[in-house]
Amino acid sequence: MTRPVAELPARLVDPDEEYPTTLEEVARQELVMLWSDLSMGRRNAVNGVWSMYCDGIAYRIVSLTRILGAVTWEEMDSELVSSGLYERIHAEAGLEHPPVDWDALREFEARRAAEADRPLRLR
Repeated sequence: MTRPVAELPARLVDPDEEYPTTLEEVARQELVMLWSDLSMGRRNAVNGVWSMYCDGIAYRIVSLTRILGAVTWEEMDSELVSSGLYERIHAEAGLEHPPVDWDALREFEARRAAEADRPLRLR
């Protein structure tokens, strides 16, 4: 038997939440989230690199990218870009993608690493 959800997340019931208004906006949002799912799938893979789950996510990424075009590298986990996976998936599927600004990516990763070294400030 399935248990009912005790409480829905606030954003689902917030009347002021801005939801996508077109099917294309929803699909684009889903494509960005699929890249996030791929990143999570890689972290959870037994070998830490790839799994059958990742295969399914990559297939869905390619399917939506064929219709919508590629998301920019800034819209995803930088590890997927720095590892070369962002470019590899597009290349192997024969899909165009916005070029990666490697200098900007290095700056972003350096900033993120520096912030990780700082103590967390809680209010």
